[in-house]
Amino acid sequence: MIVRSFIGLVALLLLAAGPVTAQPRFDFERTATLMPKTVLPSRVQLRLDLDPAKPTFSGDVTITLRVRKPVPAIVLHARDLQAVDYAFAIEHWQALARLAGDGAFGGSSWLLPGIVWWPSDPQMAQRLLQDQQRLAGATGASTAERVAAGIQIRSRLREREASALAAALATVSTPH
Repeated sequence: MIVRSFIGLVALLLLAAGPVTAQPRFDFERTATLMPKTVLPSRVQLRLDLDPAKPTFSGDVTITLRVRKPVPAIVLHARDLQAVDYAFAIEHWQALARLAGDGAFGGSSWLLPGIVWWPSDPQMAQRLLQDQQRLAGATGASTAERVAAGIQIRSRLREREASALAAALATVSTPH
């Protein structure tokens, strides 16, 4: 009797629950994302050189991208990648320039200046001017000149303020 009542209760609950349907199929194009869908990683490969005796490690990251449509820039969000970005842009200039196009407010004339706009190394400013002339010709000269001028200003500011900053930091007591 108890078994029959239990089976009846389960059957009643199943009928009361209504029909069960599967969730909709995943649709990449309609799914909201934080990053644009124009450039997608298709493969990420890490090679790490680990030494347990050292507090740091080194290695390589290789990211294979699938570019779904031309874009003016591909932005990597990571610290201290300027040299890697710059070397990559030099090595793959033709392909990147083709993808970036030649728009007035971006495009290939901003490939190199867009990577090095923030440092304060005067040698980088000189290298930017030379590489931009060699790769982009006169088309990107004014962009590179503006960015190089900003680098030079930051370099002079850093040199001028370095001693004052060092003196100010020397007066700060460090808690032990």
